[in-house]
Amino acid sequence: MKVNVSQLSHHPLNSEIYSLSSLDDLISSIEEFGLLQPLVINERNEVVSGNRRLEAIRRLGWEEVEVNLISSVAEDEPKLIVHHNKQRVKTCKELLNEVSVLLPGLEIGKGKRTDLTSVPENTGVKARDKVADIVGVSSSQIGKLLFIHKTDSHYIDLIDEGVLTVSQAYLTVSRMKKQQDSLVGVQSRVIESHEDFIFHNKSSHKMDELSDKSVDLIFTSPPYWNKRHYVEGGGLGNEKTDSEFVSNLVTHLDDCSRILKDDGSFF
Repeated sequence: MKVNVSQLSHHPLNSEIYSLSSLDDLISSIEEFGLLQPLVINERNEVVSGNRRLEAIRRLGWEEVEVNLISSVAEDEPKLIVHHNKQRVKTCKELLNEVSVLLPGLEIGKGKRTDLTSVPENTGVKARDKVADIVGVSSSQIGKLLFIHKTDSHYIDLIDEGVLTVSQAYLTVSRMKKQQDSLVGVQSRVIESHEDFIFHNKSSHKMDELSDKSVDLIFTSPPYWNKRHYVEGGGLGNEKTDSEFVSNLVTHLDDCSRILKDDGSFF
């Protein structure tokens, strides 16, 4: 059936999940070939499938458009919207948006609205498998994307820009997370191994608790320059230039020398 374009509106969930991308190409296609598929709308005249097409025909000045009317309840519409976009080429950000609207009502977060900041990457296997089946990607892929987003969402943008693959981003973020955890985990850990000595098992990043010339032996392994993303907010090894790295490394080693006794050793 046909309805007046002015009576139609975008489904409110659509803007939460998808972007209205590549409209110029779509407008050119509709101008040349017409609308190949009718829009899908609910009883409230909200477009469940075809929001990009709706925007395109509005810009073309159409007054009427062919639609298919479906009967649905509000609770089922997130799944319905994602189902109708299953064949769509989606960004990783859009995939994650789909996950965030589908998880409510499943095993994790049942009956609650959720978002990606509150969704753990180890979401129950059954719930994640259900979501994976609906969005059309593997459960493990969803797990990787959730982990990347939770640890450093900037890497999701790098994937969508084609700079990194999901696997490359996951490996990089995993290494970064381990580095961060190691820095936090050993900041104040001190092991008293014997009455004659104390073993400080921690990063040399900060040694304020140690007085000058108080240490007999230092074992350290400074990071290589620009080989991986070590910590957030800069840090040794993340400098923009090699000369800056060398300068910071010298400063760091000077700080290590501060706590070393005159007859101490450095490895």
